[in-house]
Amino acid sequence: MEKGEKLRHFVPSRGATFIVRVLNCRQNNWKGEIRWLDGREAVYFRSFLEMVILLQEALEKQGLHCGEDDFRSWGLEKESLGEK
Repeated sequence: MEKGEKLRHFVPSRGATFIVRVLNCRQNNWKGEIRWLDGREAVYFRSFLEMVILLQEALEKQGLHCGEDDFRSWGLEKESLGEK
């Protein structure tokens, strides 16, 4: 481990255990399968964005959410550039 690098421990929440299997990576896009172990389901995805949306949907079904405050929004981006 390099200086300044921190270890992060991931403890999955109940209902949030997934196996993501990337089967193909062509034209800068992922295609593959998500196995939701707690939901006992599997689904194929056709793009990285679709994979993220499917993961988010599964978390919402379990009553878990990703904390919307963690993501940027267009309104906040202007302020960070010094524009008003």
